[in-house]
Amino acid sequence: MMSHINQSLLASMTNQSLPFMVPCTRLVMLGVDTAYKGNDYGKRLLKHALNETRKAADIVGCRGIYLDADPGTLSFYTALGFAALETPANPLNPVPMFLFKESFF
Repeated sequence: MMSHINQSLLASMTNQSLPFMVPCTRLVMLGVDTAYKGNDYGKRLLKHALNETRKAADIVGCRGIYLDADPGTLSFYTALGFAALETPANPLNPVPMFLFKESFF
């Protein structure tokens, strides 16, 4: 889904000049049934989402991908290059994360 994110949340991640509202793709839901964990299905699903985002990026002006990660998935997304944008006050709350399109694997 196409969305946007406030530039102030991304300022520490880049020295690029960014518009006030940065266009991005928002990944709303990604999950793998626990019966299939350990088979790289999550990584494969995310790789597909990144490839589709890359295809559309130049057409729609997308600068990256934004998501809200469940606390238990932070290491998964961090290992793939995503950066946390803020730390929620409640450790059970989702963590907003972002990955610039130049960093897609």
